[in-house]
Amino acid sequence: MEESSFIKKKRLEEEVYKSEIKSANSAYYPDINLTINYSSEENSFDDWNLRGGVGFEYTICDFGKRKAEKSNAVIALKQYEAERENEIWDKKTEIRAKYEELKAYEKIVKSKKEKSAKIGEKFEITKIKYDNRYRGSDDYLKDENELQQSRIESLNSELEM
Repeated sequence: MEESSFIKKKRLEEEVYKSEIKSANSAYYPDINLTINYSSEENSFDDWNLRGGVGFEYTICDFGKRKAEKSNAVIALKQYEAERENEIWDKKTEIRAKYEELKAYEKIVKSKKEKSAKIGEKFEITKIKYDNRYRGSDDYLKDENELQQSRIESLNSELEM
C-alpha cells in the first residue's frame, strides 16, 4: 500500500491541491515588474543608453475575493484528503477480502485433495476385490468414475484458486 501506483498517484494529486493553496496565497503578494531598456543612436555602436524601471502593483481592496479563493483551495484539499482516506480504506478492505477468499480457496483445494486421496484408497481396495472376484464390474466402474470425478473437482478448484 505504501509503494503502489495508486498511492503515488494520490500523493501527486495532493501536491496539486497544496500548490493551489500556495497559488491562492500568492495573490496576497504585490506584483513586481522590472523593465530594462537599451537603445542607441542610429548606426552608433559606441553610445548606448540603458534605462531600467521597477513597478509595484498591489490590490488594496478586492472585497474578499483572495480570501475566498484561499479558503476554497483549503476546503478542496480537505475534501480530497477525506476522499483519499476513504479510497485507501476501500482498497485495504478489498485486499483483505481477496486474501480471505484466497485462504478459503486454499482450504477447499486441500480438502478436495484429501477427498481425492481417500477415494483413491477406496478404489485401490475395490480394484483388489475386483481382481480377486469379490466385486463385480459395476462396482469397479462406479468407484473408478467416482475417483475420476474427485480428481477433476480437485483440479478445477486449483484452477479457481
